[in-house]
Amino acid sequence: MSRWLQRYNAILRKEISDIIHRRLADQGVAFISITEVGLSKDAHHATVKFTVIGNENHRQAAQTKLDTASRFIKGELGRRYKNVTSPELRFIYDVAVDRGFDMTRRIDEIIRQDQADATPH
Repeated sequence: MSRWLQRYNAILRKEISDIIHRRLADQGVAFISITEVGLSKDAHHATVKFTVIGNENHRQAAQTKLDTASRFIKGELGRRYKNVTSPELRFIYDVAVDRGFDMTRRIDEIIRQDQADATPH
């Protein structure tokens, strides 16, 4: 991946997060975090990965809100960067964060079990 693309992905991640938290927070999207942006080589499409605090219902609600707001967010990006074409945004839930939490939970369980097994009875 080129440096330009890496830099643009980082800028998009920051700007999309800012738009969500400053312009959409009153619409119930306050607990959404943008974890990664992947811009296509032609810079016309971007996959935006997000996480949200809460359960499956919160995740689905956040997905719906982001999908609905994608054109608004694209427009805001266009207003902020007038000389750059704003990409079409596709939001997807980032399962990597959940996997990390699950792995940490499993490790903690193993440690607790090892400590319980090592305790003399």
